[in-house]
This record gives sequence, structure tokens and C-alpha cells, in this order.
Amino acid sequence: METHHHSVADGRDVDGPASWTAIRHRLSRDFILRHEEARVRAAEAQAALNGDHWEWDDDGSYVVIDPASMKAMVAMETPKVGETREQGCAVCLEGFVTGGKKLRMMPCSHSFHQRCIFDLLLRSRFCPVCRFEMPPLSADEPEPVAENAATTSEQVGSN
Repeated sequence: METHHHSVADGRDVDGPASWTAIRHRLSRDFILRHEEARVRAAEAQAALNGDHWEWDDDGSYVVIDPASMKAMVAMETPKVGETREQGCAVCLEGFVTGGKKLRMMPCSHSFHQRCIFDLLLRSRFCPVCRFEMPPLSADEPEPVAENAATTSEQVGSN
């Protein structure tokens, strides 16, 4: 079998079939990187159009962030160990220990370590056990005051 001897741009001599394999590998890698960059840009643009909060998950998938209301999170009950129907946290899978981590109970009565459930509720407003829906973060925003209400109160005060 005859091998072909080629020179590449940087002056190195490379033998036939092996050089084509390296070129194909590099082109494939470059294509994948360009494709991934385009996918990220498209997801960012779509999220901006939708007004979504989002991030990339560990496996590289696009995840919409739908945080729970901070007011609702702070208002959750803080039971003691033994006052809950669960014996452990469904988020971290560790047991509840007397004198251990602070607990929080969601309105659906499922209990978790405070840090575990708060971290989760900052990403998704659903109970990880039963999918109970907490109020959205947007519920914390103050209601806009109607301009005509201010005008009406001024008119009443001037009479």
C-alpha cells in the first residue's frame, strides 16, 4: 500500500489517511461547538421574549425558573422534629434530627430542611412530593396604584 505524504499549513508532514481522520475529527468538534453556541443563543433569545427566568441544568438542558413567593416561603411553619408526618427530608434524603437543621412545613403539610426547600423553591414553586403550587414570585410585587384613584381622593379632599 502506498502512503501519500502531505504537508499541512504549519509545515508538518503528515501521512495520508491519519491526517484526514484528524481533520474530520477537528471539523466535527468545531461543528458541535458552533451548534451548541447557536442553541444557547436561541434559548437566551426565547427566554428574553417570554420574560422567563432560566438557566442551564447540569445535563445541558434548558430549565425555566419559576420561583415561589418570598413572602410565602418566609410564612411557612417551622415545626420541630416529631411534629411532622415525615421522618426525613425528601430533597436531600437525610433524616430529621432533634437539634439538627431547621425545618419548614409547606401549606400541603410536607416538611423539609429549611435550606433544602428554600433552595428548591427559588427554582420551582412546586412541592417536590405532591406538586402543591406555591404563589409565584410575582405575587410579592406591590399592586400598581391606579392614577384615577389618586385623582378621586384629591377631588374628595377639596370639597
